[in-house]
Amino acid sequence: MTDTKGLDKADQEVDSTASAPTELPPSYDITLSQSESQQDQPQATEDFPTLVLDGTKIYSLYAPSRTLYQLSNAPYDATRKIYAIEKLRYRMTNGDAEQKLKHTVDHIYDFRHGISIESYKQITILGQTSRKRTYRNMIMHRCLNGCHTICEGGQVKLTPDYVLKAESPLKDRLNQGKNNTTIWKDEKGEVVAVETKLQRDEKGIIQELPRLAIKARVEEKLYDLLVTSWCAHVWKDAQKDLKEPMSWDKFKRIASTKPSKTQMEGKESKMAPTSRIAFLALSFLLSGHFAVAECDISGNYTIIAAPDDQDGVQSCKDVDGSMSLLFDKNPSSWPSDKATVDLGDISSLTGDLVIYPHHDSKKTVVTASSLRTIEGALTIWNTGTGKDDTIEEFDLVFDALEEVGKDYVITEAFAKLSLEHKTDITVGGMARVYDTDVEELQLNGVYTVNGDFSIDSNSDMKELDVPALTYANKGLIVKGNNALEKVSFAKLKGVKGNMQFNQNGALQTIYLAALESAATMSITANGNDATVLLPWLSSIGNSTTTATSDFSGLGKIEFSSLRTVNGSLTFESNSFEDLTIPLIKEMNGAITVEDNPSLTTFALPRVTYVDELDISSNDKLTNITANALKSAGTIAIKGSFTNVEFFNLKKVTGDFKVSGDESMDCSWFDANIKSIVEGKYTCVGDHDKKERKPSTGGIEDTEGNPKDYMTSPDDEEGNGGSGGGSSGSGNGSGSGSGSGSSDGDKEGSKGGLSTGAKAGIGIGVAIIVVLLIVGAVMFWLWRRRQTAAPGEKRLGSSGSGSTKKGIFDGQRMGVETKIEATNPSPSPSIGTLNFGRHSLIESTGGFTEKSLNAWKTIRRVSVSSGDSSTVKDGTSILKG
Repeated sequence: MTDTKGLDKADQEVDSTASAPTELPPSYDITLSQSESQQDQPQATEDFPTLVLDGTKIYSLYAPSRTLYQLSNAPYDATRKIYAIEKLRYRMTNGDAEQKLKHTVDHIYDFRHGISIESYKQITILGQTSRKRTYRNMIMHRCLNGCHTICEGGQVKLTPDYVLKAESPLKDRLNQGKNNTTIWKDEKGEVVAVETKLQRDEKGIIQELPRLAIKARVEEKLYDLLVTSWCAHVWKDAQKDLKEPMSWDKFKRIASTKPSKTQMEGKESKMAPTSRIAFLALSFLLSGHFAVAECDISGNYTIIAAPDDQDGVQSCKDVDGSMSLLFDKNPSSWPSDKATVDLGDISSLTGDLVIYPHHDSKKTVVTASSLRTIEGALTIWNTGTGKDDTIEEFDLVFDALEEVGKDYVITEAFAKLSLEHKTDITVGGMARVYDTDVEELQLNGVYTVNGDFSIDSNSDMKELDVPALTYANKGLIVKGNNALEKVSFAKLKGVKGNMQFNQNGALQTIYLAALESAATMSITANGNDATVLLPWLSSIGNSTTTATSDFSGLGKIEFSSLRTVNGSLTFESNSFEDLTIPLIKEMNGAITVEDNPSLTTFALPRVTYVDELDISSNDKLTNITANALKSAGTIAIKGSFTNVEFFNLKKVTGDFKVSGDESMDCSWFDANIKSIVEGKYTCVGDHDKKERKPSTGGIEDTEGNPKDYMTSPDDEEGNGGSGGGSSGSGNGSGSGSGSGSSDGDKEGSKGGLSTGAKAGIGIGVAIIVVLLIVGAVMFWLWRRRQTAAPGEKRLGSSGSGSTKKGIFDGQRMGVETKIEATNPSPSPSIGTLNFGRHSLIESTGGFTEKSLNAWKTIRRVSVSSGDSSTVKDGTSILKG
């Protein structure tokens, strides 16, 4: 809604330089509570500051290099119809080597034209922070004697109570703008400031900047309002000073303009030229402007406050300025069932588009079929504050919209929102939906957001679908939506800032099917034992990232494709049993695993470097394997471990501290690790020398396939998980039915089985019968073959008494690598080894290279376990 670059609080550092004073000058955020402390501080050369408005900056004459306030645009240029003002708060911090001056930026107020018919007489000042720090809604009124008062909005008194009052002496008002002043008083009538107006020469060139000399101490809240009101007063004066004067030539040019076809359709003007001039002159005196063209827009701010107001804008193409749709200005003028505005042929706006719907209409629809570009902000705001002020239904139909130059914001009480965008939209600022009452939100069309993307504080929202969002070039925030159960970002690929899913108490599943990268991640305080599936996330962080990604309160987390992390990872207070990051190789930061009471397995089978490994307070965790790890900064492991493996570790630049169960082997660390530790070496466990070999079977030498580690969200639902996934559908696991049911299936289920369901059951039964028959025949043939050749043994067996305990699943290599055979045999049965969904090794058929590689891996496992094998390298293990 504003031109500001950063309305959120930003914490910035400014190095102290030789030109800057070593002591911080007195704060100009003057408050009553600060009075005593300020008496003990060095005083400025002036008792009270004199503020100077220089372009978009406000500073004190005492310290012109230090900006105290900043605006979105210079008010005295009068080029905008809405302005934002920010306050800079300074503090000095002590660094290791030198002092540094830091400041935060607060967006405190917006000011713009009032929304009354006589809008030129009023300016609205809107607070942007809490009510404790700013006034929520203030109106600048013009008095009959030429003064201005700043009053609380909503007063119905003939003479409303004011908070501030600006008075100009009569002699100064008659001085034609030369050296005149304005006196600002508080509600008690005491002078708090004196304004010196901007001075221009005959050509309009600025000779002296506007100033505000503070004359009394006031509390911070009133002080900020005073500065904002002063800026609004400067803007109002500039509009009057820069207005082109009416000349005789200009009047004749306007008077000679021909009426439009619409105005004269079916009629002939019988008015004489002289009479017409007189008529236009009278119109000019009464209205101050002319509306003689089909596109009836004058000035750079257009208001539609009643149904008839849209008639003058629908034929416009490119609108130079901002536009407000004020359904709340005169609610009774709109139909109670459906209030509609159609922006017709408008294709672009150079300013903002602000929409204020009203609850008197059951449904509000705003259509703009040709609108492609809004250079400013798009804001949809329910200004009602009562319990009954909720907008029942609001539809925005902007089929052609491609770009919003600044923010796209929807806020306050909406029960139902429909946002129709048929093209991909780029949002130049932030995109935010907050404090609404919607239960289901589908935010269509938003493709790229260059600011933060935030869905927050929507207490009733249960479902969120953002089907088009692909890139969030700052943060992505889903926070404080307590009823949220299902989230979908089907196309989201990249988040360049922090991705947050926080405080969504009902959210059980977060499935980001397309996400490939994020700068940092924070997934905390969502539903109990929530599941997080990130199947294609390959990197977290970038070359400049040092922040920590936090994961807590989770029942399951899956990083199937994660290979690189720049920054730190923290897993704390989770309930999952398994934490495996199978493909990660570079961990340029710390990884902390702490206080996860159910964790039994932690594995980094392919990681080669980690800056810091910190594992503690995981009661059930007994086994850690990271046999690809070659170098580390610091390793600190504490718990009831019985097995810890770092068989390829060659260098530790910091401390190495491992404390496990008394049975945990320390002898191998004493012999192989102690000498490569540059910091402090500690190992608590069994130091009796033992022979040890890796248990991971060489998995660290393989690249790995992400698909082997992926879990479908439908599998989670089949296991009792809550549906929170994305657009992908599929079959449920176990005996449950698939989760991806269509609407038609749902309708059919209400009155019994549908025709399609009955047909499906019939086909399924027929297939099962056929399979049973085929299985019986194959079993009979197999038994017959066994009887015909009783002396021939199956490869890998040790006799007819051999049985299989279970199928070995190669997808778990590096975590579970135990192969068992009930009777001693040369090798496990090849026919029972599964190495992924597409690589089953069978005991019959052709011999493949994949089979050979798998067999070599099995032999490494067998050797590491102390078993022997009679099969030698190069021997054919499968027969055609």
